[in-house]
Amino acid sequence: MEKKARLRFLLDQTFFGQTSNGKLSILEEIFQLVKYCNISYTEAWYMPVEYRKWWIERTSKEIKAQNSESGNGEGHTDPFGREY
Repeated sequence: MEKKARLRFLLDQTFFGQTSNGKLSILEEIFQLVKYCNISYTEAWYMPVEYRKWWIERTSKEIKAQNSESGNGEGHTDPFGREY
């Protein structure tokens, strides 16, 4: 009887918490904040969702503006100056 009780909790209960896709999208947002905004992992993790999404959108807008000012437009270049 004790064994049945233990096995019941091993089921995949996706209705509690994030799914794996949700977790990956959160980690992607945190990565972008840490890499491009110089925010610590802990600060990004505990940042409210609305602020995190705004910060990423605003940073993206700023990077696109810098690229268009430098003449690169939407294109990307590698370290040798080749566009891709």
